[in-house]
Amino acid sequence: MKVLIVGGGIAGLTLAGLLQRRPHTEVMLIERANRFEDLGGFAIGLYPMGSRVMHGLGVHQDFVARSCQMNGYAIHDDAGHFVRRFDWESLGQKYGMTRIIGRDELIDILRGGVSDQVHVRMGVTVETIDEQAEKVRVKMSDGLEDEFDLVVGADGVHSRVRSLCFREGDVFEPGVGKGIERKILKNKASGDVSESETQIGGGWGGWGGWVWWTEIGVAREMGDIVEHWGRGRFMGFYPTSERMCVGLFGPNREIEVAGMGRKEKVRAYMGELGDRYADVMDSFPGDEQQMVYWRLGDCWSKRWYTNRVVLVGDAGGTVLPTAGAGASMALESAAVLADELMRVGAADVTQALRLYERRRMKRVKAVVNQSRRIAKTMVKTSDWAMRLRFIKMRMLPSWLIHQLIIKGMRRPI
Repeated sequence: MKVLIVGGGIAGLTLAGLLQRRPHTEVMLIERANRFEDLGGFAIGLYPMGSRVMHGLGVHQDFVARSCQMNGYAIHDDAGHFVRRFDWESLGQKYGMTRIIGRDELIDILRGGVSDQVHVRMGVTVETIDEQAEKVRVKMSDGLEDEFDLVVGADGVHSRVRSLCFREGDVFEPGVGKGIERKILKNKASGDVSESETQIGGGWGGWGGWVWWTEIGVAREMGDIVEHWGRGRFMGFYPTSERMCVGLFGPNREIEVAGMGRKEKVRAYMGELGDRYADVMDSFPGDEQQMVYWRLGDCWSKRWYTNRVVLVGDAGGTVLPTAGAGASMALESAAVLADELMRVGAADVTQALRLYERRRMKRVKAVVNQSRRIAKTMVKTSDWAMRLRFIKMRMLPSWLIHQLIIKGMRRPI
C-alpha cells in the first residue's frame, strides 16, 4: 500500500510512525513548513487515553521525561480572587496522569518514532488531487506528480486536502462568530445547483489572544494550570517542565493590537490582571519581536472520507483549546486509522476508512461540543453573567466533573 500523509503535525507524525510498521507499505509525509522547528506551538495537555498511543511508537518514556504532571486546574476571577480548584492528581492515580508539554517538544518526540522508512519532504504541500476508483493522483507544490492508494489530510483546521476533496456544504465553522453556513444543494432531477445560507455562530466568536513562553513563575505555578476568568478578558498560565506558557485572550477588536506600543496596550487592556502579574507581563515580547495572534475558531466536517481520501485530527474536527483535548483526539484518531489500515489491502481501503469514521466521529464530536460549551462559559462579557457563572462553578459537585472526565477515559478509542 502506498500512502501520502499531508501534514507533519501531531496526527500526521503519529500515523506515519504507526504505518511504517505495516508490512509492504510505502509512506510519504509532506509538510509545508521548511523545518519541523518552524511548526512551533504552545502548551499542550495530554490525557492518558491520548498519550498511551505513544507506547506503540516507542517514545512514551521520552514523553514522560520531558513533560510535566498536571495535578490540578485552578480558576480565579480577574481580580485574583480564588473561585475553584479541580483535583487531577486523584484521577491520575487511578486512570493515568494528564501531562503538559510544549507542542514543539511533542513534535520532536513524535519525530523520534518515525524511521527513515518514511519519506519525509519539507516545504511541500498539495496542488491538485485527482481521486480515481483505484488510485489517487497528486500533484505537489514542487512539481512532483505521483499516484497513491490513500491520501491522508492531517493538515489542520485550514486543511488543503479538505478544501480540494470535500464539498463546501460538508464543512462549516461554528466558532467564528455569527457567520454563515453555506450549503450547496443539487436537484437530482434537473441538475440545477442552488446555494442556501443559514446564520450560525458561537458565543466565543470574535475572540482571540496573544500566547508566549516565559521562564517567570514556573516554580510558582508548577503542577497546576491556573486561569483567571474576567469580564471580556482571560489570562491563563500553563507550566511545563522548564518553562511556562502564558495566554491573554479577549475580543479581537479590543486585544488584537498592532504597531508600536503593543505590550503597553495589551497590559492596559488586561487591567488588574496586568498589574497583578507585572513580572509576567514584562516578559511579553516587545514590538521588535514577531508574535502570532491566535484567533479562536473551530471547524467540523460532516464527512471524514471519500473513496481514497481521509481526514484526521483538526482537519476533520477541531477541538477548541478550552477543553485541552485536541492533541489527545489527534493521537487517538491516528491510532484508530492505522489500526483499521493494518487489516486491509490496497483494494479495500474504503472499507477501512468507513470503519475508522464510525469508530471516531461520535467520540470526537462529543469532545468538540464540550470545548464549545466551555468556551461559551468563559467568554461572558456582562457583570451578571460573570457572577452567575462563578456561583454555578462553586456549587458544581466535584464528583460530577470527575465523572465527565472518567467517562472519556473509560471509552475505547
